[in-house]
Amino acid sequence: SGPRIVFKVAKGSQYRVADILIEGDISIESKALLARNASKTAGTFNRGVLTDKTIELDEEMILSIFARNGYLDAPLTNDLRADRDQMTLVYAVSEGPRYIIRRLSISGNEEISTDQLEEFLTMKEDQTFSSSGLSEDRATLLMLYQDRGFKDASIAAELSYYHRGFVYQFYTISEGSRFYVADVVVVGTERTRRETVASQIVTRKDDPLSLRRNLQSETNLYDLGVFRSVRFEEIPSLESQNRRTVLFRVDEGSKYSISYGVGYNYSYGPSASEGFRGTFGLTNNNFLGRAYTLSFGLRGSRLRQRGNVALSMPRLFQIKLPTVISVTASNENRIQTEDGELTVKGRPYDSQRYSISSQSEKTLSRRESLFYRY
Repeated sequence: SGPRIVFKVAKGSQYRVADILIEGDISIESKALLARNASKTAGTFNRGVLTDKTIELDEEMILSIFARNGYLDAPLTNDLRADRDQMTLVYAVSEGPRYIIRRLSISGNEEISTDQLEEFLTMKEDQTFSSSGLSEDRATLLMLYQDRGFKDASIAAELSYYHRGFVYQFYTISEGSRFYVADVVVVGTERTRRETVASQIVTRKDDPLSLRRNLQSETNLYDLGVFRSVRFEEIPSLESQNRRTVLFRVDEGSKYSISYGVGYNYSYGPSASEGFRGTFGLTNNNFLGRAYTLSFGLRGSRLRQRGNVALSMPRLFQIKLPTVISVTASNENRIQTEDGELTVKGRPYDSQRYSISSQSEKTLSRRESLFYRY
């Protein structure tokens, strides 16, 4: 037989993670530093989580928080302190100096002035430096150029540490050529009116070619709710090398949808049973080709009958004000039996109701909306 390998394991002591602490003269609260730590203290039914890997992840997270706040040289160590079956993990850290942008320089820009570019930067001279802030500012400047038609623009960022705690920051911009929109073309529409589609496209002929505007137009077309897919392409124009035709390809979804159902209800006591009941619904998802939704619904039983027609419009009078107008008719009957009358919810009379209602919604922010109801 071949050789055998035998592993002998001595389990040693088993500990509960009693606490996780941060020691040192720091300005950032320990709670913020440990908000997303991988190591966990013990709970009622567990001993906590503490491994070499979780400690490594904790240290990366803590150092990244210090770096985002400008403390690039913060040294960090860890210490495990055991007391009987209790283990305490202690991180010791020293912030060091906070790095400040001593000088900010932008070169290579011709079409957009330096003052305009600096308005969009979050880190400026005499402010705290962070590597994450540098990445965000570089992406912001690149987006600014691409939004103004410079689709081939590139931005390089360089750093120089003049003294400990001071940073010289340099942006070198290569603007490239500026591109414009030669034309805007939509293909794939069959039932949807062109003016309905055109109202959702913010890309305009002769405007600078903007990726942001094209993406916003794509989102607006999806929000109509009548297209299965929306894609855009930038096609070179024969007019000029610096002009592009923006082509939107749309695929319309099904126009009609039908829903139906059958059920049975039996009630004990003095209230009448509905017995068999049924529902039917028909929806036109692109009414008049304007991306309106027209729905018709029926619900019926021997006690209750209800009909409803609703019209949903994404815009009202060319204003982005989603509006729903609804007309409803309902009827509820008493039931005569050999033993007397069985009533609906104890009400000893028939009921007929006709109603019309409208509701518009104005979005104020991501969290707030204003409703107008009548």
